[in-house]
Amino acid sequence: MKILKLTFLSCLIIAVFACSSTEEETIPDNVIIDSEGLIIDLEWSTGGSATQATTDADLDLFLTNGTKDLKSSVGSSFEQVDIEDIYSDGSYTITVEYYRGSKAVDYTLYLRGGSSSESIKYTGTFRSDDAGLSVTYLEIAKVGDRYTIIDL
Repeated sequence: MKILKLTFLSCLIIAVFACSSTEEETIPDNVIIDSEGLIIDLEWSTGGSATQATTDADLDLFLTNGTKDLKSSVGSSFEQVDIEDIYSDGSYTITVEYYRGSKAVDYTLYLRGGSSSESIKYTGTFRSDDAGLSVTYLEIAKVGDRYTIIDL
């Protein structure tokens, strides 16, 4: 009888542990979770090297919160802005501007967490006559250390 009780108890313990859930949350492809913030890089190509691309065209990157410009990366090289972990929760917008140039430009936005090297990639194109055009490209909803990216 003692062996039967011990066997029953063992089976019960195994069943309880087998049914307990240890699954991790599945994170959607458009979400980055990172306690160090979010980094947005803008790179572009006009068909040649990176140096040639920055000579042929100048793109600018802007981060806004509502109508308030928070950060901009302007210059004649590839661009970067970030949503710092200390920023308040809310909605942030990423705008790309074809500031100067006369060639068609393929651009790529790379979004990654501050402590990560893996990124989510978004691409776009400006035509050769689009100089001066700004495109509001992404919206980012920040809730704590969770950044949900919405492709506009």
